[in-house]
Amino acid sequence: MKKKNISIFIFFSLSVLAFLIISPSQQKTYMAKTAPSNKQALPQQNKTKKKPAHHPAPNRHIASINKPKPAKKLPLHNREVIGETQDLAQLKMKNKISKDWQDKYKKNFMRMTFEEKLKDFTIEKKRSIIKVQNKIGRYLEHVVVRYVRPDGKPFAFEALVDSETGSLVQTWNRTRYEFKKHVKIDGSKYRYKE
Repeated sequence: MKKKNISIFIFFSLSVLAFLIISPSQQKTYMAKTAPSNKQALPQQNKTKKKPAHHPAPNRHIASINKPKPAKKLPLHNREVIGETQDLAQLKMKNKISKDWQDKYKKNFMRMTFEEKLKDFTIEKKRSIIKVQNKIGRYLEHVVVRYVRPDGKPFAFEALVDSETGSLVQTWNRTRYEFKKHVKIDGSKYRYKE
């Protein structure tokens, strides 16, 4: 017990001595920093006012996303050009424009779905497009197709439809239904037994 008390006393006395030795040197540097100097008492005539630097904000964008280019429109058909753009006057076209493309598409759609009980079938035209691939253009229509299935659930999707034949070229944004069954957890088998 005496050894423990002696070691505590020695530790305490060394820490007090260290504080007394370090403290006066810190006080001298503190006093030197806060003492008024003769230079500060003189008027400041030669100093010029510093103006803040004006840096215009750079016009920055996300590097991984390219700026979309505005779509070109043909003067004759008022269509947007998608794909490899070139001289539109010399562009060879794969198909022609037909006025009854909607009727052809609806007929093909009904034939392919085998569902005659579809309700509220609508085709909404969004825009007309010329899609260029391998230096050959193709007239397309961007549409939204909506209908109600026989079980009463609404369904919709967007599509690109050929302007001449009414055939489907590409679809996206299809309505999807997720049927989730509720999981019931029975913890009675795993209760703690004493």
